[in-house]
Amino acid sequence: MNKTTSIDKVVAVRVRQQVSEDGRRLFFLFTPGQVEEVLSDIVVQPLPFAPAFLQGLTYWRESLLPVIDLEERFAIKGEENGGVSRFVVVRVGAMENEAGGEVFRCVLKLSDEIFPMDISASGFVVENKDIGIEPSLVRGTYRLNENSYIVPNLVYILQNQSDVER
Repeated sequence: MNKTTSIDKVVAVRVRQQVSEDGRRLFFLFTPGQVEEVLSDIVVQPLPFAPAFLQGLTYWRESLLPVIDLEERFAIKGEENGGVSRFVVVRVGAMENEAGGEVFRCVLKLSDEIFPMDISASGFVVENKDIGIEPSLVRGTYRLNENSYIVPNLVYILQNQSDVER
């Protein structure tokens, strides 16, 4: 029986920090269907008493969306110069209701190194603990070409803020 290699398109965003001494880089992964728009700049209205990773709210296409700094939520320290940020509008999920359906979105503050890539079967799944990330924040972790890739659990991140130290 022939084993076929499947290739899936994803959107990768480089995290601003080196993960290990050997130069391995860390990336967040999103499906193309999750990414709705990449913005250069937005106006954020801060929320008092919100966790540090929840930067506030922004108005996007007649909707009020939360703005989340994923690096802050994952407790990843960025490079000293901070780098340029982009804001990515992503679909978090959908829910059926009487009016048909509702799509839930948020805006993620990420680095400006955003690019499409192919993930093939040559990558392999690794344990979340091997990357040093809180397991509940992650849907999956992968290694490919000496880099580490995280698929964030955005539903959990948006719904579970009580476990965050303020």
